Amino acid sequence: MNKLVCVLLMSMICFVTFISGCNAGNKMENEITNSENVGKKLNLYGRNVYNNEESADEFINVMSGFEVRFAGTFLTAEIKSAPKKQNGTADAPKFTMWSVFVDGAKDPFERSISVRNKEWETFTIVSDLPNGEHTVKVFKTDDPLISSCYVRNYKTDGKFLEAPKKPELKIECFGDSITSGGDNIPLAEGETYLGMDPKRCNGGATYMAYAAYELNAELNVFAQIGIPLTGSAGVANVYSRVSPQRGAKWQINKFIPDIVVIGLGTNDRRIDSSMNAYVDTCKNFINTLSTEYGDFAKKIQYIMVHGFMDDGTATIGDKIQTVVNDLEMEGFKICRLQFPEASIKGSNGKLDHADQAPYWNGHPLWNEHKSASELLIAKIRSLG
Repeated sequence: MNKLVCVLLMSMICFVTFISGCNAGNKMENEITNSENVGKKLNLYGRNVYNNEESADEFINVMSGFEVRFAGTFLTAEIKSAPKKQNGTADAPKFTMWSVFVDGAKDPFERSISVRNKEWETFTIVSDLPNGEHTVKVFKTDDPLISSCYVRNYKTDGKFLEAPKKPELKIECFGDSITSGGDNIPLAEGETYLGMDPKRCNGGATYMAYAAYELNAELNVFAQIGIPLTGSAGVANVYSRVSPQRGAKWQINKFIPDIVVIGLGTNDRRIDSSMNAYVDTCKNFINTLSTEYGDFAKKIQYIMVHGFMDDGTATIGDKIQTVVNDLEMEGFKICRLQFPEASIKGSNGKLDHADQAPYWNGHPLWNEHKSASELLIAKIRSLG
């Protein structure tokens, strides 16, 4: 009798162990925890950091985000927003916006989610997809001055697959509010300007983002509303941070680009109309970048862009051309690209929103960004 009991007990233990193993296997297949899966089942994009206190990846910069591939019908993740101090009125919204791209989509407005909660919540990123294999990319689209955002614990109803191979073409971009999507979504009729509204500052609908979609490029953006190149808080001094708003150091040679796009000068001209410090600062900045990129630096193509907010003067273009001429003589692969000046008109045909100055400030709208991206795409393709 005792022998029979022992056999039954051993059988039960084996059965429980088997079931536990199956459940553990299923959990591993349909869940992703950040720390153990980056580069395996989870791709991360942009400059970001792992926050040990939150046990989550922290996304700060425009166009930073994540990518997964799975067999199933939905994708969820735990997400919470960390709003930042903002310019504008006291009523300025404070939350995080994401654009969601499913199975190769390129439209930043097709799917989006807004994260307003400051505590952990499970968000449905996509749902009701046809049962099968899907690739989902999710990019943060609001400026670092608006928010940062934490993400962890991804789940699907099927199983996660090996993460897609990242694009071969790599682009790093340094810029200001134009590059981060400042005020690129027009106000609706009767709408009041409230400052840096994440619904109206869409970094996923800029000249640089649209170019990256079309070129299938991995994009690394370091940009912020109001930031110049020069000065103690300028990009030339803070470029080695994770973001202008995050003091943690970023390892520059962790991401070696094929192309570096620099869209800086508008705020320098507002600070100093003569831009006296711009040329030397810019040349030193590019030389320093080149040193930190290491052995691959001589192959990198630099493109300096401007034009949207030149205010009808030649100052910015002239200074940039001087930088290009001088660095070409030093052996750099560098060129200048001028975009058309922004029209400062809303999509509803309203005039220049001058009644809302200085908050509108002539930023290009999303459709002007998209047109400019075609110029940038053509320039990049012409360079081989």
